[in-house]
Amino acid sequence: MVGKPLPLLAAAAVVSMITAGCGRAVMVTPPEVSDAVGAQCERASALLPGSLAAEARISTMPDPTLTAAWGAPAIVWRCGVAAPQSYNRTSQLVTVDGVEWYPEQLSAGTRFTAVAAEPMTELTVPARYANAAGVLAELQSAIAGPDGAAAPQ
Repeated sequence: MVGKPLPLLAAAAVVSMITAGCGRAVMVTPPEVSDAVGAQCERASALLPGSLAAEARISTMPDPTLTAAWGAPAIVWRCGVAAPQSYNRTSQLVTVDGVEWYPEQLSAGTRFTAVAAEPMTELTVPARYANAAGVLAELQSAIAGPDGAAAPQ
C-alpha cells in the first residue's frame, strides 16, 4: 500500500466544500495507491450506499473511485489509506458488523479506519452526526464485500 497517513490536525483540512453552478462537490485528497489497490477501491466504491446517515451522496473530486462523501458537513470515505501513525496491534478498536475500526478523535469529529480490511479504508464523521456506529454499520457491505465476510488481515 502506497500513501502517507495525514497528521490528525490536517485531517480536518482534507475536505473543503466548493460550489459549482449546477451543484456541489467535495474536494477530498485521495490516497496514493497502486493499480491493484485502485481496482479494489473501485469495486468497494460501487458498493457504497446512495445515502448515509440520512444524507444523500454528493460528488467528490478529483478521484471518485478512491473517495466518497455524503451530506454537509460531509461524511468522507477514502479507500486505500495507510494505517494511522497512532495505531498498533494493541490499540482499542470498535467492531461493527464484523469490521474492526480504529477511532481517532479529531477537533471536528471522529475518523475511523478499517484496519483489518484490505484495502484499508477510513471514514471521517463530523461531530454533527451523533450516531457514528450507525454510520459505520451502513458501510458494512462496501467494507466487508458483497458476501458479507470481512476481508482477511
